[in-house]
Amino acid sequence: MQGAWEILAKDIRAQHLSKDAKKGNPSFFGKKYEITAPLQGPKSTVMITSVWIILKGEEVPRLITLMPGGKKDEI
Repeated sequence: MQGAWEILAKDIRAQHLSKDAKKGNPSFFGKKYEITAPLQGPKSTVMITSVWIILKGEEVPRLITLMPGGKKDEI
């Protein structure tokens, strides 16, 4: 589906970034953070973990990856 990445980006900003982040594994490149929270899509809700990094010398987090995961009872 064309434009689906734009919908996903909007959903992550609206639903996922409002949740608490925890420190992730240390990195040579900067500080990593993880957010595990539900994400409501067009057909269902899934638990995802997103990994973010704030590169050394920067202040803005960058998305590294999204992974399905989390505890089902957290939805």
